[in-house]
Amino acid sequence: MLNQITMAESLRNVFHVVIGNMQQALQQLEGGEGMDKSDCEFNLDDFWLKLRVAAKCISNEVTKLCLTFSKPPLPSVTELREMLKVLETAYLEMLSTFYSLPKCCGLMLRKEVNMTVLQIMESLTTVVLSLQEKGDKAQKNRLMLTGRVWDACEAVESLPQNNFQVTCKIMQREEGLVLDAVQEIEEAAVLKTQIQALLHMVKQSHYTNEEDNSWIEFLLNAVDHNNNKLQPLLVS
Repeated sequence: MLNQITMAESLRNVFHVVIGNMQQALQQLEGGEGMDKSDCEFNLDDFWLKLRVAAKCISNEVTKLCLTFSKPPLPSVTELREMLKVLETAYLEMLSTFYSLPKCCGLMLRKEVNMTVLQIMESLTTVVLSLQEKGDKAQKNRLMLTGRVWDACEAVESLPQNNFQVTCKIMQREEGLVLDAVQEIEEAAVLKTQIQALLHMVKQSHYTNEEDNSWIEFLLNAVDHNNNKLQPLLVS
């Protein structure tokens, strides 16, 4: 019994150190800044190769970790420390690769890569934290969290490869937002016509008094006012 308690405490200590390192790396990453190596030799193809390899390694090591904790017996302190060391090496390689991306390659490209790497680190930290939890519910939750790490790592494959591709991606994204906005404006114009027809019908009925009619007039004026605001947007 004493050995089990000692082992549990040792495992917690290992997790405490590793999670602390990961959270510190996260804080640095959230700043999005690294050394500007624009004056150094830099190969963009090599950069992408290193980033993909690191992401795949992270995905594989997380899978191994979660499988190890999916059923008893739990790994020994030495085994856990070794597995986490391999995982730490993988994510440090990923971070080092990201920080090597010079600003001269494009600030938008750096931002896109930063967001993806940040998602990997956030999901990775959450999974490692969950390894300390026990029970069937924790196990099911861990599977879901592991899936998020896989998705985040796979997202590296679909990242824009240069600043031009990032610009095109942003333009497509903005175009989609504009089209959605136009559709909403057009739908609002149709709804305005329907509301006006309904209010006129109610007004012409024999079930309204003078106070009701005043309220209906107010609503009709409000609808017309909003429609006048929408018309310039529809024309443009």
